[in-house]
Amino acid sequence: MPEFSVTVTPYEREGSNIKGLARIYFENSFIVNNINIVQGKEKIFVSMPSYKTKQVDEQGKPIYQDVCYPVTKDFREKLYNEIISEYEKAKDKSNENARESAEKHHGNPDKEKDKEATPFR
Repeated sequence: MPEFSVTVTPYEREGSNIKGLARIYFENSFIVNNINIVQGKEKIFVSMPSYKTKQVDEQGKPIYQDVCYPVTKDFREKLYNEIISEYEKAKDKSNENARESAEKHHGNPDKEKDKEATPFR
């Protein structure tokens, strides 16, 4: 199996089920961009880069064809698990940074309670 590393950028857009974008670096020699991390009905999944074909399915929806994809089941599982793992890490870090930024600009409400004087009697 080829060596690879993954970077993920989480983002949330109202009305979109895309939760982030990933980039794969293969042996520091080849990059694959625009890998979507998508929220499904039950869990998130990885969607490889694809293009819309001229064909439609039974419901009249366009058919998309993957541009690139893992060939073996073992490599697909390894790759997709790494992408989802990096997404979770990046999402947690993003949430932590947002929380720290909010505390910096608006103060920590829990710390503010400690500063309050005793109630009027």
